[in-house]
Amino acid sequence: MSSGVVVFASDQRFQVVHPEKSDNWTLQIRFAQVRDSGVYECQVNTEPKMSLVYHLTVVESRASLSGPEYVRAGSTLNLTCIVTPPAAPGLVYWYHNGAMLDYEGPVAILTQEGPEGTRSSLTIGRAGPAHSGNYTC
Repeated sequence: MSSGVVVFASDQRFQVVHPEKSDNWTLQIRFAQVRDSGVYECQVNTEPKMSLVYHLTVVESRASLSGPEYVRAGSTLNLTCIVTPPAAPGLVYWYHNGAMLDYEGPVAILTQEGPEGTRSSLTIGRAGPAHSGNYTC
């Protein structure tokens, strides 16, 4: 697929990243798809040959978001995101107007895995005008 930073795959989503003066090499697959699942191998051209095999499984998840469209200023905002099939543990991210939310201030996020999927709840106490906008998970 590649040699050094030269990629021989015709798919432009594949790229090799190698920071200058670094021993780290990373195969980057942008917009990973289920068809990208499989075995990938990193080889170092030494004698004897050194290699590391990695099995990648890409799953297609769906998220559904529920909660009120409007809340009264000063009240608590509760939003729930259900991801199916279950996401990797702890890997549900929340965004407000495109910016990732952190866990500071009035924001609380609780994520739980279950057989029906991963459930993540976003709670914002004392919601105000600054909390208006688009929420995604």
